Amino acid sequence: MANFKRMTRGLKLLIEHIYTPISTILTLLTGTGVTSDDYDKKYGTFRVNINIPYVNYFSKLDDSDRYSTITMPFVLPAFQEVFELDNSEINDYELVEVSVGQDTRAEAAWLHGVQTSAAGLPESTLVPGEGNAFTVYLMEKELETTGEGSQAQKEIYRLNLPEVALLDPLSRANPYVQTGISTTIRHDRSYLIEFVPTKNLQPFYSINISFKLKHKLTSRDLNNAAQTDVQNMPAHLGAFNNVVQSPTLPASNAAIVADGATGVSTNFSLIDNLIARGLRGGYKKSGRRRYAENLKSDAGYEVIAVPMFGSWFVPANPALLADNKDALMSPLNLPWHPGTATNLATMDRAIIPLQYPMTIHHVLIAVSYADSARTLSAARPTQITFTNEVGVGLLQGIRSEDLAIQQVAHLTWTPTGGATPIGTNKIIDRMSSGPAGAAFTYMWDVLQCPLVGTGGTGYYAQGNPVFAAKGDSPGIGSGTNVRSNINGAPPVTGGGEQALDIRWKISDTGAYISTGGNLIGWPGHWVYIIGKKHLI
Repeated sequence: MANFKRMTRGLKLLIEHIYTPISTILTLLTGTGVTSDDYDKKYGTFRVNINIPYVNYFSKLDDSDRYSTITMPFVLPAFQEVFELDNSEINDYELVEVSVGQDTRAEAAWLHGVQTSAAGLPESTLVPGEGNAFTVYLMEKELETTGEGSQAQKEIYRLNLPEVALLDPLSRANPYVQTGISTTIRHDRSYLIEFVPTKNLQPFYSINISFKLKHKLTSRDLNNAAQTDVQNMPAHLGAFNNVVQSPTLPASNAAIVADGATGVSTNFSLIDNLIARGLRGGYKKSGRRRYAENLKSDAGYEVIAVPMFGSWFVPANPALLADNKDALMSPLNLPWHPGTATNLATMDRAIIPLQYPMTIHHVLIAVSYADSARTLSAARPTQITFTNEVGVGLLQGIRSEDLAIQQVAHLTWTPTGGATPIGTNKIIDRMSSGPAGAAFTYMWDVLQCPLVGTGGTGYYAQGNPVFAAKGDSPGIGSGTNVRSNINGAPPVTGGGEQALDIRWKISDTGAYISTGGNLIGWPGHWVYIIGKKHLI
């Protein structure tokens, strides 16, 4: 980062030889701050974690079938501040590790799934000598917002786990982790995870798939003086909290000394002390800044993948329920539904504690319309009265005297028509399937759930990024509970948010049961909360 001039014997020692390089280094460490370009490790890591509660019997047609109904899409958009830059100026991601685990009950065998008929074996019956083998594919496609969508046909990664790896009672590859991967993941593409059982009619329990990626470290979000660039930002604005240091220069022709205010050793120790103490940056858990910071690049990419309606399969034809316990539920049996053929209403909710500060840049929604079996076709609901509604909020009230929820992202839409047709309502990508039993038996819509407010950047108009942290000092000066506005008004949580509150409501004022389409695809919908996490 800085070089000292080489000197020879007999050279008269000048300020430029010693004190200028010291000043340069101190300016970097305590003035301008060190960026990731000068780090030994320039990248931070994050994970896309996917959980599948249950893989049913009928996810593929036969043992030779390459495809299954167990798929999940994701998109990794760029941060808002660089979103509109040319693609060549945006840092992409690198896949470096993949792990896959399942619940085998610690048995060197596979377990029967949900009983599908009166004559079938009970759930979790052991089948010794056989293991639950599988293949995980990661497929890539271009973003497509019109028409029925296209198939994800470009394979960029594959993990194959054979039966033998799961049968050894002493060294079982569960979970299995593969490292040393170096595969580029682009910000302007969409990706589809496919979980394909090796054998037909072999169920799986509690599949956990984790993709570990790296992304170049960047600076944390800064608010402007008017406090309009970042919503819910503490009064410190995220500014670099540094204390500038500089050497004390000796007078011309002064004697060369080690100690004292102008001594060579004294001024070198300014650098030594910083290094010995450790370079500082980031936030405390409350959202406060560190004092006397040195690190400018103290934020990394973060993805929180939230499963909604996981394995809540609802068939389009209620007659399928006759002797098929694998179909789990009909529309009439969904939670909170009144049990009538009209005015369908149900929801799912997730509460995620805020352990550390983050800034939310995007919220994306993945909607599945796939059926539970390859023998059945995927289909979007056709009735114009069918509505989805998703909201993301900041929750205050866990073991607290106060209760407040501040909504920070929201979207309402209908899949095929109505007052807010899908063609004009925040579609980022569509992935479509073939007919029943065809090669591709999935159907997904990926949408942007806009942040509240205005002035932000994304696939569609939305608000600026939203800061979220627990805070620690309500109403005191410039403490972390003194926050900038959200959607033009002071946040109702007052900087005391404790968790993210994600809700998904499904409703239909008409007679849903009489029309086509899949209400909730298998294995459920997803909400992706994407933003920056910070050095703590």
